[in-house]
Amino acid sequence: MIGFASKEELPQLMALFSECFPGEEAFAGWFFQRIWQAQNTLVYRANGEIEAMLQLLPVTFVQGSRAFGGEYVYAVGTKTTARGKGYAAALLEAARIETLKRGKDALILIPAEPSLFDYYARFGYRAAFYLKETEVSARAQEGLCLAGPETFEELGAVYESCMAGRFHLKRDAAQFEIQAELFGAENLYLLKEEGKVTAYGFAEQLGQTWRVAEAIGQNAEALAAAIAAEKGQKTILMRTAASDEKKPFAMILPLKTEETAGQGLPPYVNLLYN
Repeated sequence: MIGFASKEELPQLMALFSECFPGEEAFAGWFFQRIWQAQNTLVYRANGEIEAMLQLLPVTFVQGSRAFGGEYVYAVGTKTTARGKGYAAALLEAARIETLKRGKDALILIPAEPSLFDYYARFGYRAAFYLKETEVSARAQEGLCLAGPETFEELGAVYESCMAGRFHLKRDAAQFEIQAELFGAENLYLLKEEGKVTAYGFAEQLGQTWRVAEAIGQNAEALAAAIAAEKGQKTILMRTAASDEKKPFAMILPLKTEETAGQGLPPYVNLLYN
């Protein structure tokens, strides 16, 4: 039976998350305390137990002066003993129906691995959001500093300026705050020139190396180079918005019109809770 979770089922959900996404316990604790809401959690129950789940998180997209409502399908997971029974497929269909009921325009998701693009395509999703990945050599740069809450509105202005002409995820200061919590305040950088923010970036550690998970701004590459130098790296991988279709990152299922997916520059989605 499919329905929404209850607060009393939180321990089951956390256990299922740990089973499906091992090694993410610290993140799971943060997510279920900071983001999780029962009314956004679809579950498949059998014999009174949760066998599968997905999160249905509200997002907003913008292109020009137009806004589109959407839901982000996140953390799709099934118990090991229940896999192959079609529970995830049933939840994906339930998510589509629920999103239509909520009057939203589209569903999006970020496949956890490349092979899952084909799986989600079976349900009508298609690759629509792309990233550009560039390896940047370290180079110290004046004007690199950590960003704080007092800069979130300015970072949002840089983001929106760079998103002009493309279908993109809307962000406000509150969402920058959430991402800063997730990455750690010590890993959110900005670059200033003549007192003006020209780029920002979220740095994340991957084993012994670092990556700039999102670098946005007219001086994004200089920012990434400076972060590499700050972190003691010779080079660093930088992710930013693509000018043409590069690395497929996320998928969309338009529910009302293909126009939802946008025209012009490749649509952009990044970060969220991926």
